[in-house]
Amino acid sequence: MNATIRLTPEAHQGLLVTRQTIQAVEILEYGPEELTSFLRDQMARNPLLRLAPAGGVSRMPGARAAPGVDLAEVFAETAPTLRESLQQQLSLLRLPTRLRFLAGHLVESLEDDGLLRIDLELAADLLGAGIDEMEQALRQIQRLEPTGVGARSLRECLTLQLAEQGPISSRMQALLDNLGLLETGQLQRLARLCGIPPGDLPGLLLQLRRLHPRPGHAFAAGPTQLALPDVLVSLTPGDGLRVEVNPELLPRVLIDREYYTELSGQMRAPRDLNYLRGCLQDANLLIRNLDQRAQTTLTVASWIVRHQEGFFRHGARALRPLSQKEIAALAGLHESTVSRAVANRYLLCDRGQFPLKFFFSDRLSASDGGTGVAASVIRQRLQDLIRAETRETVLSDDDLVACLAGEGVSVARRTVAKYRAQLRIPTSGLRRRRLWLDQRPLARDLRSRG
Repeated sequence: MNATIRLTPEAHQGLLVTRQTIQAVEILEYGPEELTSFLRDQMARNPLLRLAPAGGVSRMPGARAAPGVDLAEVFAETAPTLRESLQQQLSLLRLPTRLRFLAGHLVESLEDDGLLRIDLELAADLLGAGIDEMEQALRQIQRLEPTGVGARSLRECLTLQLAEQGPISSRMQALLDNLGLLETGQLQRLARLCGIPPGDLPGLLLQLRRLHPRPGHAFAAGPTQLALPDVLVSLTPGDGLRVEVNPELLPRVLIDREYYTELSGQMRAPRDLNYLRGCLQDANLLIRNLDQRAQTTLTVASWIVRHQEGFFRHGARALRPLSQKEIAALAGLHESTVSRAVANRYLLCDRGQFPLKFFFSDRLSASDGGTGVAASVIRQRLQDLIRAETRETVLSDDDLVACLAGEGVSVARRTVAKYRAQLRIPTSGLRRRRLWLDQRPLARDLRSRG
């Protein structure tokens, strides 16, 4: 038997994941803090990298001694801020898109002490939302840690903290309702209103002193700096929408080619020259990937703004259904790339500052064969229909389905029930009983006396 060995070329398809690809993916997903930490590490490793602040190049002291370089003055490490902590907690809650959107806006409106001092009605008008929605969003914030954040007054802040510890006694409630008497020193009157002897008042006040009237200050180790938006959206003179990457957040990393020439002229050992050339190659790679990160962010943000143009002109009621898959198709990107590009990114417009991911919403089908309706809009419509109910016109879930169908939106009964539960709206039977009680003269009289 003759055994013959032949070598024949064959073509195989494969994915070669290069170092450049890996770094580009990592950089795209980094938020501002992670990117800062990454660049700090790269500058400590590579003596050719320089940081150029706005207005020109800044030579960092000691930057040429890479092993011992101290970049603390350039990149200050910061602990998570109050707003960052609350936004992270919100992301873990299973909230409707619209509600999460509004809650995220209120988080960004909190004062450094954790209290909310903006007018909810004004915020509702600005965002094109209802006051009931804003109050519901605020309740979600008040569930977060530290307890007391989102309170609109000292009384509410202390009440939230006491309620977490258990039922609030009538004497403590009376104290909370009359905190102003403490400021004026009317302790005898305060004790009388609390229904306790004056000697028992210090013990009651001690419970309040154990609370935190400014819960947000636990995060304020120093001067608090507001997070800068990654994307800026503004109206153009021709009533268009301009989208741009915030130049203040673009890392200005440069290569010190003069220093490269100086070092390469002094080196004789091949190993040293190879190291220096590798540093130059890594520096070029880093700058290309940073440019790509900015371009991808701008591309994705531009398509989001184009799709959600109604929001920027009319508010939250005009939000349209949108998925990351749709943006990926429009931008010619992979869906995972879009997911990384919107993570930890914020957009600033004349309505406020919002996370990019909040512009995505699930979709419900339209009975007329149209493109569908955002679920957040359906929830808003359910609220509007139920808010308009009277004792004689309470709508069952089946009635709500029929109303939406009459408006061209096909929704299953179980979907209506689910959204109603998410909005914390009771069943039609309970709503009917409440309306019946509210319309009795005696109930109105008791409520007016209370």
